[in-house]
Amino acid sequence: MPTKSKDTHVDVPVEQKKTVIPEIFKDWNNRTEQSYRKHQFVNQIPETLYFQNKHFLKNIDADKYPEAIQREVTKIVRIKAPDYNSKTREHKEFVYWYENWYGRDWLNRTVAPVTDHVEGQYWEQESEPVYDREQLIGHNRVGQHEVFYIPFSKKAVEDIISKSTINKEQIKFLVKTPKMRNDEFTFEQFTQSTFDECVEMIMHQGGPHRYAYDQLKQKQKDAELLKQQKQYS
Repeated sequence: MPTKSKDTHVDVPVEQKKTVIPEIFKDWNNRTEQSYRKHQFVNQIPETLYFQNKHFLKNIDADKYPEAIQREVTKIVRIKAPDYNSKTREHKEFVYWYENWYGRDWLNRTVAPVTDHVEGQYWEQESEPVYDREQLIGHNRVGQHEVFYIPFSKKAVEDIISKSTINKEQIKFLVKTPKMRNDEFTFEQFTQSTFDECVEMIMHQGGPHRYAYDQLKQKQKDAELLKQQKQYS
């Protein structure tokens, strides 16, 4: 008499769809990590460095839910800083910005967003050679310095805005100075004023927005005065 065979259950792993990083994120700034690797300080890379970004990019599914992918520019900052590509390291104007990222995974679940990711700025690692009996045996990490790499221009600002998934009116425009507060500017003030004019607006009572209002009122007064002078001439 034949014996009844036992049912055998085999767990077959379900292959998840491989995450494809969309074009919109392929140029994201991870230059601080690249600097660690360039100087061969791989073992010293902080575990938390770009943790949000890597988790996000690993888990989003841009093929299945492309409409959920968002790369929102929230703040654009104008600054004067040393140019490390210049031999004299002269101070020049640069621009950097903050982004929030949003997306969904292959099961249509919200992936933990990336908040306040910075583009246009990173930390370059500093090193000193280590010798043993006049033989170079390696390098020690001795510090880091802040580097900005996007020169300021109106076109650069417009290019940044064009990559954002929110409109210009929702973005904050800031000018950063070493000793003064960072005030918010209009797009026109931010892109069409010199840096010194921006500083003047910051120092103006009421800040840049009040400055624009006071300038408009002054122009109206000047126009009225000129009109009166022509009438009596």
